[in-house]
Order: sequence, then C-alpha cells, then structure tokens
Amino acid sequence: MPAVIGPSSVLCAGGRGTEQLWATVRAGISGIKDSHLADRDVEPIPMGVIPEAALLPLPPELLTAGLSSIARRMLQISAPVLRAVSTTAGTPVVVYLAMPQIDSAANSWLGKFLEYLSICAEIPIDIAVSKIFPGGRAAAFAALEAALNAIEQNPAAPVVVGGVDTYLDLRVIGVLDREKRILGNEVSDGFIPGEGAAFLVLRASRKLTPSDAAGRRHGLGCGSSIRNRACPGRRIGRCATEIERYCGHRVADQQHLCGLQRRKLRCQALGSGTTEAH
Repeated sequence: MPAVIGPSSVLCAGGRGTEQLWATVRAGISGIKDSHLADRDVEPIPMGVIPEAALLPLPPELLTAGLSSIARRMLQISAPVLRAVSTTAGTPVVVYLAMPQIDSAANSWLGKFLEYLSICAEIPIDIAVSKIFPGGRAAAFAALEAALNAIEQNPAAPVVVGGVDTYLDLRVIGVLDREKRILGNEVSDGFIPGEGAAFLVLRASRKLTPSDAAGRRHGLGCGSSIRNRACPGRRIGRCATEIERYCGHRVADQQHLCGLQRRKLRCQALGSGTTEAH
C-alpha cells in the first residue's frame, strides 16, 4: 500500500523547520562552527550544534529522572520537532523513532524515552504502540519500514516517523578524537560531528489536501508518495524519467532503476527532494 508524507519538520544546525533548512541548503549557508569542545591539541572542534535558544527546557520532573547528558540533549532536540508535526497525527500520537546505537543494559532511560518525550513535548504518545529503533545508521530505514507495515495493517492510523541523534557529549567526542575520526588539521578524512532531529507524518495514500499540495509546490516533502515495493513494469518508464531528472543519471535497466530509487529515497529522508518513490 502506498503511503503519503504529510507535515514534516526538522531541527539542526542548518535551521528550525523544513522551510528554513531548505532555504539554508539552497543558499549554501553552513551551520558548522567552532564548538566549546576542544580536541587533543586544545583546538576547538568544528561541529553542527543547535543553538540553545532553539531547544525546549526540560520539565522539572525530568531533571531528577537520572537521565544521561545524551538523553537530555536528545529530548530537548526532538521535543519541539515532534510538537510541530503532531497536530495532524491524531491523539494519542503513534511514534516510530530512530536513535543512535545505545546499550539498553547500561542506559535504563532508553526504555522510557518515549514517555519522557511525551512529557517534554507535552504531546500524548501511544506508548503501547509506539516503538524506538536504537540501531544507529540504519535505524531510520528500520523505523520507516515498520511504519509502512503498520499503515498497511491499519490504513486509518497515521504514524509519526522520526530520528534524533547528537554528538555533543564529552565522552563520545573524546573517543572519536583519540581514534582520529574527527575532521581537523591533522585528520583529512574525518567527519564533522553534529546533532539534529527530523519527524514526518506518514499516512495511507489518499487525495491530497490543500496543505499537502502547497507543501509539494514548496518542496517540503508533503504529499510525497512512498512505496516499499518494486515499481510495476508498466510504470518503469515514467519512474525512470522522474529519477533520471532527480539523480542526474541515465537508467539502464530495471535493476539500475531500483538502485536509483533507493538512493533517491535516502536523499528524501534527508530533506533533499519531494518527488515520488515506489
């Protein structure tokens, strides 16, 4: 069953909200700045850090919940983004959340993260149905696949799919710095740490509402159709044309087409496009 992307939102160093992030990317503006963290040479580490003013403060009951610094930061990052998309997701909200790879045995807060998120965002979350996917890099795709399966079983219930991560943690940065994995004067093949959260509402395919249509016109991902199956043969020609235009590659055959479709879907998950994927 095809699914439709409804409202979406994001919070990262590049901006708050899909519109602002899209404008930032199009303008070529970088959110990377020297952070207050230093590397082993006492040089500031460049990071994509979200300004504190953009984060929600933790409620008093969470300040005494024994949360780690990473847990607190991820709650503050994800809460405003969830709040921004939840108005059209029903009540209580069903959330499928991708997270970094976290050891649940050493982090007791992980099992209650959605409960804490509900408190922080002031949004009722259906804890019994909602799920977290602490799988690291592939977690977003696992959450998306599970959401599509859930919608296929219950087309009337929308699902909020999201992801959150942060590298703003002294222990994590210290390990990465010792392993020379952070980009710097002496490391040319490292990466720039950052943080962010993104959420979107996924629902069964239907006739587009005016707000969905407006979102598509402005490139916000609203109203985009997603399938997790291969494209039927009779639609390959039209799909190939769309993907060639999107990816800038010539489609040689159906196998090549499916590979480009997966690439296109990965780009869409990062807020880079809005056309159909099958």
